[in-house]
Amino acid sequence: MKEDLLSVIIPTFNREVSIIRRAVESVKKQTYPYIEILIIDDNKNHSHLSEEIKRYSKKENIIYIKQFGNCGACIARNLGVINSNGEYIAFLDDDDEWLPSKACEQIEVLKKGYGLVFSKGVNIYTNMAGRITPYGNNDNFIQTPRFEDLLVKNYIGTTSQIMIKRECFFRIQGFDPKFHARQDYDFCLRISQYYKLYGINKILFKHYKHSELQISKNKDSTLQGYKMLFKKYKIYYVKHNLAYVNICCKISKSYLHKKMYLHWFIWCFKSIIKSPSRLSYILKKSCESKII
Repeated sequence: MKEDLLSVIIPTFNREVSIIRRAVESVKKQTYPYIEILIIDDNKNHSHLSEEIKRYSKKENIIYIKQFGNCGACIARNLGVINSNGEYIAFLDDDDEWLPSKACEQIEVLKKGYGLVFSKGVNIYTNMAGRITPYGNNDNFIQTPRFEDLLVKNYIGTTSQIMIKRECFFRIQGFDPKFHARQDYDFCLRISQYYKLYGINKILFKHYKHSELQISKNKDSTLQGYKMLFKKYKIYYVKHNLAYVNICCKISKSYLHKKMYLHWFIWCFKSIIKSPSRLSYILKKSCESKII
């Protein structure tokens, strides 16, 4: 481990080098000088993309690691951290970007004793002429969320915005590879059980949203993720009415989008039994059009 070094982990799958380059360049433009970049290639073996990414990484002095086949983002991030050298660890999706001061500002926060730091950001819709909207956590922003707060709502979001101390990663044993979605939420929940979290009230990253070509897959993954969260943290959910209601609403909504109406009703009913006074809230949340 090297003190003051920031290791930036970029997992990539099915992404052209031109897009990866955009993410990498945003890291290279950071005002913080002590950075190493690791690209974890999650493409299938013998992919033409892998050959291009490997050549690009060598040219740009980037640490390149090829996974054996397509193992998923959780395993890719874990592999990246294990092979990194930094005291500070950050993650960047291969199609997202950082603003130049992100690393410097977040490291200053970590030096004050926090275990994880996040920030505000913007969404950029590539299929809508680059339309820009505030990232999800900009609304109801909480600067120092606790574990109980995160149970109620994911006040953080994408891994592209978070930075952690190295010790945090190994204490919680990294990302849980059983999650195919909401793994970032689970990761932050577990860190919040042991460390203080801090949010910088400033836009420091760009999150790109693309056309939803795999919408059915997203529905399945989202449902699986929320059900795993419910199972994993059930002992905490049952002690907190609003958190219990919200996770049940997420699951029921996922079933509704899959047109599985009986399951939608069952999970709605769980929420209503837990908190009858929130009936209108539950029906509204369970019928939202947004998938996430």
